[in-house]
Amino acid sequence: MQRHAGASAANRPGGHAGRGDGDRDRGIRRGIESAISVKKNAGNIVEAISAEDIGKLPDNSIAESIARLPGVAAQRVAGRAQVISVRGPSPDFATTLLNGREMVSTGDNRSVEFDQYPSELVSGVTIYKTPDAALIGQGLSGTLDMQTIRPLNFSSRQIALNARYTRNLLGSAANAKADGNRFSVSYIDQFADRTIGLVIGYAHQETPVQENQVGLYEPWKQVDGNNTNRPGLANGTYVSDGIEALRRTGKTTRDGIMATVEFKPFKDWTSTLDLFTSRTKQEDTANQFEVNLQYNGNFPCNPACTFSAPVVSSNSSLTSADITGVYPLVRGMYNKRDDKIDAFGWNNRFKVGGVALVADASYSKAKRDELSLENNSQLVLSPQYDNLALRFRTDDFSTINPGLNYSDSSRLFLRDTIYGSGYGKVPSVKDELAGFRLGAVVPMPDTVSSFMADVNVGINYADRSKTKRQPEGNINVGAQGPTAIASDLQYGLVNLGFAGLGNIPSWNVPGAVARYMVFAPSDTANYLIAKAWEVNEKITTAYAKANIDTQLGSVPVRGDFGLQVQSVDQSSNSRYFDGSAPAGQRVKPLSGGKTYTDVLPSLNLSFDLGNDQTLRFAAAKQVARPKVDQLRAGIDFGIDEPSGKPGASGGNPEVDPWRADAFDVSYEKYFGNKAYLAAAA
Repeated sequence: MQRHAGASAANRPGGHAGRGDGDRDRGIRRGIESAISVKKNAGNIVEAISAEDIGKLPDNSIAESIARLPGVAAQRVAGRAQVISVRGPSPDFATTLLNGREMVSTGDNRSVEFDQYPSELVSGVTIYKTPDAALIGQGLSGTLDMQTIRPLNFSSRQIALNARYTRNLLGSAANAKADGNRFSVSYIDQFADRTIGLVIGYAHQETPVQENQVGLYEPWKQVDGNNTNRPGLANGTYVSDGIEALRRTGKTTRDGIMATVEFKPFKDWTSTLDLFTSRTKQEDTANQFEVNLQYNGNFPCNPACTFSAPVVSSNSSLTSADITGVYPLVRGMYNKRDDKIDAFGWNNRFKVGGVALVADASYSKAKRDELSLENNSQLVLSPQYDNLALRFRTDDFSTINPGLNYSDSSRLFLRDTIYGSGYGKVPSVKDELAGFRLGAVVPMPDTVSSFMADVNVGINYADRSKTKRQPEGNINVGAQGPTAIASDLQYGLVNLGFAGLGNIPSWNVPGAVARYMVFAPSDTANYLIAKAWEVNEKITTAYAKANIDTQLGSVPVRGDFGLQVQSVDQSSNSRYFDGSAPAGQRVKPLSGGKTYTDVLPSLNLSFDLGNDQTLRFAAAKQVARPKVDQLRAGIDFGIDEPSGKPGASGGNPEVDPWRADAFDVSYEKYFGNKAYLAAAA
């Protein structure tokens, strides 16, 4: 029996169900009952969740609230639910709306990173598992529509305050706390004899980043006595090329603001102005012990990396061994990421005679800036080889037990040889989307009203542009040569005992780069040329949807049928590197694009079988726009290793969307508005 909290109905675009006059039940029960009512009364197959009152969704982000719904899964990044998958496929097959308007993303592609949306500022989410013709920006696996409060749906002034404390059980570190906090405040009011409504909400969250990790190089390789020679291992044994263990510490800070002004001077006109903004900043340092099992300054290892006492599993994979002749490194990694999302929408609804008109304008912008730095340090100025015991585990962290002590920062030197002293990246993404929509709902005359209640027609125009830049490059030790990192830049020791290691130093990575090293990121190297790109999309969507409200014999039938026509103009600008051209002429522009039209019919039928039983059927032709980086024009040429064959990678601005013929059926048994049982295919 499915029971879940929350629901919100959508009147697209910019619509939602809020708290009605006289609604006094403010508990979780009201949210559950509202959710069930939305699912029961919907024409589409949907799932929904909402707060029982503003600011009351308990989760850190709306992603965690959405992930509670049937058929929905969240992918976690650094412990946070971030992107959402609907009914199995990749998150890029679903699209996300805010108040009925498609949203931009700070990621490289289309999937919205939901952890940037505080749950306190979102009143509800409706997930459309089947489309209808009037659903703009629909996805192939599903469409997620987040809604914010409409203040005139409330009967009186409302103020909500929340404050929470969090603690990461991994504990504090020298440069990061284990404590976090979260608070929010929301204010709803009505003025001028309830012709003006206002809601303002603010949410702040500070979350500690504390992680322990062990990773293995992939893919594992089979010892064959030649290019993967491993003294002490039998031919045919599979073994990883290396292993690493790290402790990551830092914090994530998020601030969100939501505001809506609703103006209703008379019953036939409502004007609504929406604003949403979010700022998310993550800053962390990872301290890592890493060892390559094939390379210690020479490839293959010289002196040899020799394996003894190997233990091999039934599938010929190495699970345990003692290894001599390796040359580990201690690495410091610093990451800083700033994300900004701004969304604006202005919705006007009119009623002229019996015809309802809507005009909606929107603009959203997302921007991401990152800084990624790493330093490599190793014992003494010349290679000091080590012996270690390696144990691979499936039930816990694999362990690395070195023979030497790596806790003394004065004996670890930044140096350009062996692994290089470091590398850095400065990627940035900007995504902008402007849209405008005109629509009308026309009631049907009496001659057809027994079959169709009304017809919804309209047109939507969306103009999107997304760019990415990724300057990067080596971080080299300066003129002073190999050097230890001074004590004033040291944070203290980090315990990697969970991976069988002892303590290793942690330090201020940006400080070490600034004091000892040279970092000049650029995007002009031949392998970086294609990483800079711009993709543009202009999509015009015309639609017509007839809403059904009739009977088939004694069975009441609701639903809709309609047609959506999408006209797409896509293009991209990038570059490629031509090594055969004269010096100074090797970087060349690359652009392309195409136009096409898709005709997308859809049908949703809901049969009331009596006794609170509903049978739903849906059929549609659907599309999913390609991932944005798949549309980029950039191409990178290279040589495949170890085959030596030439190859290339990149995008294609002429690629078609994913297209599908979709059929859905769902049986639902309701127990009032307290619970339901559903089965769907």
